[in-house]
Amino acid sequence: FMSKLNGPRISCCSTPRNTNPATIHLAHFHTVNVYKELTFLAQTIVEGLGIKNPMARAFREAEFVGTVRGQLRSLAKGQLPTTTNSENPELKPSVTQPDIWEVKYPKLWEESRMQLRSYHGEPLGSGPDVVVVLFRSKQIDKLSDIEIATRQNRDMRDAQYRFDDGRPYRWGHTRRCRDCISST
Repeated sequence: FMSKLNGPRISCCSTPRNTNPATIHLAHFHTVNVYKELTFLAQTIVEGLGIKNPMARAFREAEFVGTVRGQLRSLAKGQLPTTTNSENPELKPSVTQPDIWEVKYPKLWEESRMQLRSYHGEPLGSGPDVVVVLFRSKQIDKLSDIEIATRQNRDMRDAQYRFDDGRPYRWGHTRRCRDCISST
């Protein structure tokens, strides 16, 4: 379901799942609250746009979060470009042991010039199909390639730690989970 032994790593969301979308859960355990990370990023990015009107700022923040939620719904349905079907993948494997996947948000790049990434694991067994454990804005301005790679490697390592640390708690996932993204 998630990856093949002795072959390419395949996400459970790499092929269309229109009749059975994946369950997408935003991790929420101990001090980890991925939804709060997302809303903080939205506030930071909108602040950088220089919008003065508080209502307009709030609207843009909600629009930002809605765009991310829409991308995650597309992920749940297996509709994102992947490394096997696109030169510009929005879903790709990141690191192994545990397997962590990266989702890119190109629609947000066009306006904010911020490269938003989310990192998720795909646990086997009962519970959610996908657990988003980290949202980050990839910092690229005024950094060397080595500094960019070091920061991104740190983010992927943090995602692996969160995935492993949250496993005993099912990443905060519950039966009627308020931290799951509806696929509709």
